[in-house]
Amino acid sequence: MKKKLSMTIGVIAVVTVLGLGMYHSDASQTEPTLTTDEIKSLISDQYPGEITEIELEKDFNKAVYELEIVGKDKKYELKVDGNSGEILKLKEKTVMHATENNEEDTTDNKENKQDEKLILKEKQNEKSKKDQDQDKQTKDKQEKNNNGEAEKSKQKPKDKNAIIDVSEASEIALNEFSGRITEVELDEDDGRLIYEIEIESGELEAEIEIDAHTGEVLVMEIDD
Repeated sequence: MKKKLSMTIGVIAVVTVLGLGMYHSDASQTEPTLTTDEIKSLISDQYPGEITEIELEKDFNKAVYELEIVGKDKKYELKVDGNSGEILKLKEKTVMHATENNEEDTTDNKENKQDEKLILKEKQNEKSKKDQDQDKQTKDKQEKNNNGEAEKSKQKPKDKNAIIDVSEASEIALNEFSGRITEVELDEDDGRLIYEIEIESGELEAEIEIDAHTGEVLVMEIDD
């Protein structure tokens, strides 16, 4: 009986030692070399702004810091290796300021918009009158001269919804992330025309969204 009891106690001891060894081994793998302050200092040098969130996560037995940074014009979401400080993933977005959001207009803003509407209406009236005068001149010229010169005097109206071409959008994207463009697509998002451009550079791949009217970079995501 005593012999069986001794063997049972021995087995329990071995299992306990192995369990503790596995726990400490797993813990040592996920324990980061760099502290939170060191990560903040490292990232702040590369991405200016306020670090609004920082968390230590376990990713396949690897210590990974997840950060969120809000700058003046950009918002960054990063994953950083807790041992080497290497940036594993970066997501960048353009920050929409309060003046660009659909906020309730103040009295001054309403007055300014009313003034703008009046000015626009006056310009439209002036344009309409000018168009009428041009039409009359064109008609008179056609009556006097039938050699086709009247047709050459007509001008195509300027397209107010003109967008930048693919080459210009590509150049803007390459200025943000150098590499080889693999795909360019013109798409509409919430009534807004955007270029979606994918670029490869070595093992990195970037997806960039550009406003098709203004050329503004709206979103840039980099994956390895």
